[in-house]
Amino acid sequence: MSVRELQLDTGLEEIQFRDELGRLLATVWFNPTDMGIASRARAEMEALEKRWKDKKGEEPDLAVLEQEVRTLFDKIFACPFSETVFENISPLALMEDGRCFYESLLDAMLPVMEQCIREKAQKSHEHLQKYLS
Repeated sequence: MSVRELQLDTGLEEIQFRDELGRLLATVWFNPTDMGIASRARAEMEALEKRWKDKKGEEPDLAVLEQEVRTLFDKIFACPFSETVFENISPLALMEDGRCFYESLLDAMLPVMEQCIREKAQKSHEHLQKYLS
């Protein structure tokens, strides 16, 4: 019995994360044809932050918060994102500017993702115009 293999273009885009010294930290993929991924990411993170801010006066359980952030990133990207990106650094690690690592990560990723989405949408629009004109 022979096995045939097909390779499909699913439209995945690769994002490489490098540290300030240029060392590769992680590589993840996302699908820019998922037009709602960036807005879902923003909404999910705002909801998470609101839940934790609503617990005024309570000392946050950092282990629980870290797990929530990891789960959230995995949910947004529909893959084990946190295993790769947060393997060597906690999402709650404090950055030079006082933000958590996950906040800096999202702020860096979302513009790249939104640009990819716009490019895919433009190509799709151009392709459809051939048939609609």
